[in-house]
Amino acid sequence: MRHKNDADSVAAWVAHTKQQEATCNIVRFCKFQGEDSDYNLNKMDFMLVIASDSQLIAGKQFCAPMHEICMDSTHGLNAYDFQLTTLLGIDKHGEGFPIAFCYSSHVDERSMTVFLQVVKEALGTALADVVLMTDDTEVYVNAWCAVMGPPAYRLLCVWHVDRAWRKNLTRIKGGSDVKTAVYKTLRSLMEIPDRDTFDVKLSEFLQSADDDTNTADFAKYFRHEYAYRCELWAYCHRLGLHVHHNMHLEAMHRVLKHVHLNGRKVKRLDKSIEALMQFMRAKLSDRLLKLYKGKWTRHVGGIRKRHQASGHIQADACMCIEDNLVYMVQGSKGEMYAVRQAQSVPHQDRVCQLSCTDCNVCVHTFSCTCMDSALRNTICKHVHAVVQKFSPVQQCTRDGNSVACTEQPTVSSDHEEVEDTCPAMPTDVGAEISCATGPGILPSMSESAAILAEMTARHKKHDVQSNVRKCDEMCMSIRATIRSHPELAKVGMEHLTKLQCLLTVLQDKPDIPRLPPTENNEPVNKKAMTQRHFVRTSKTRKVRNPEKSMTKPTHEEKEYLLSALSGNTTVISQQPPMDHDYAGDVIGHTINFEHSYGGPQ
Repeated sequence: MRHKNDADSVAAWVAHTKQQEATCNIVRFCKFQGEDSDYNLNKMDFMLVIASDSQLIAGKQFCAPMHEICMDSTHGLNAYDFQLTTLLGIDKHGEGFPIAFCYSSHVDERSMTVFLQVVKEALGTALADVVLMTDDTEVYVNAWCAVMGPPAYRLLCVWHVDRAWRKNLTRIKGGSDVKTAVYKTLRSLMEIPDRDTFDVKLSEFLQSADDDTNTADFAKYFRHEYAYRCELWAYCHRLGLHVHHNMHLEAMHRVLKHVHLNGRKVKRLDKSIEALMQFMRAKLSDRLLKLYKGKWTRHVGGIRKRHQASGHIQADACMCIEDNLVYMVQGSKGEMYAVRQAQSVPHQDRVCQLSCTDCNVCVHTFSCTCMDSALRNTICKHVHAVVQKFSPVQQCTRDGNSVACTEQPTVSSDHEEVEDTCPAMPTDVGAEISCATGPGILPSMSESAAILAEMTARHKKHDVQSNVRKCDEMCMSIRATIRSHPELAKVGMEHLTKLQCLLTVLQDKPDIPRLPPTENNEPVNKKAMTQRHFVRTSKTRKVRNPEKSMTKPTHEEKEYLLSALSGNTTVISQQPPMDHDYAGDVIGHTINFEHSYGGPQ
């Protein structure tokens, strides 16, 4: 905190960054309330765009064509309702990396357009043909199209769509069994891999929901919000893109709030900025570790987990259709998956960060028609099984300028998924990609060089004479400022008094420490002893929330619900009995599905 006034403290921080070699370019744009701007902003708008050279250099790698970019805002970081908008890319390890930040008083199309325009000018080029992932709002995509041009694909985060559906289940009249049937039917519709089948089932769902008075209001909402733009949320429209959600951004905001801000809502903006800078220093250090030593991530753990799961696939379930190119694998339920070798991989390095060392393949070498491979950036168990049995010769070429696969394969609906968890130890080491920079915009250096320059400049030591000369220059500047603005003398006196006291104490510092050394050998993270307290012994009665108790449909439920859309079929909700339901043998509730979700007519 540089001043008791928050606005003056932030302004002082901005001025301080301009004077430091390590942070001279970190503030790309700043406009305080009451100031005029060359951009299309109102006089009372506030905006602060933060992006270091190392962030932008890394962003030019991560935000290449057909790569995922996430954009979202979060609140609770100050008392003025200024939201923090983050532009985030996905690195070669499958983890999120922030490209730029923006504090703004409004999150509307005009403010986001200015933010992206500043980022575009700093990069020296537009981020074209990307896969843009946002929440369910048109603000970000409209601003993106106005500045960067139309993205190659625009997708909605599955988690945000699912949350919106759950919240609007209150539009349905009836009990939780009806709401559960509707929700699970929607999830089944979302996960249909074939477009033609999806269109047919969506039409049947809308007709069935419209015919029932209990679900007519929800059908109107769904038709108005989602039915006309299925390409944004349905799985069948995103196969092969390996983009599923923007939880990288949600996780980043959670780390910022709960780790660097200790889970507290801050009122001062300068404290929020300080926490953001701490987060970025930790992120740059982590990025440097990835470039030089590699890092064990949950994505590599998921690949290892799938490698272990491939051992359960029988050898006779794998068939070779074309040597070294096309293979077929039979699933546990009899479904067939096609495994195909790619013609080229989108990297020039011999070592890909997302690879299996036992199979010696990366996520780009083979593709499979299962949902696990089509949606997630991983190596499915079918690819592992093919490589282990046939040992195909890798014929794909390395092309650093190629983009991700945009073909949409035919995916079997009977897919099998493996959780992304594995306790094994890493052996993969990443390799750095040198980035080409724009003329006169960013320094012409590699990503690691930019990170090292930023980290070392912050701790750069100067000789005594250089420090004395700079102190003299600062004293002359302060004296000139106070003479020209006498009203600032009070502020200067307060800070100079603190500085004078500090210098006096350091000058008279004795040889013996003023405080004795601590002899406590307890760990610094040891918790305090629990004091005596009262404990409630009676169990609190939990009120069941149908919205929270709903779960995703199983494979059998998907097949049953989708077939029920075509005719008179009884739908069974697998929800547990509600309170005061004393029929012990009842594990679910049965409702009729006669082109409607209501009970018997």
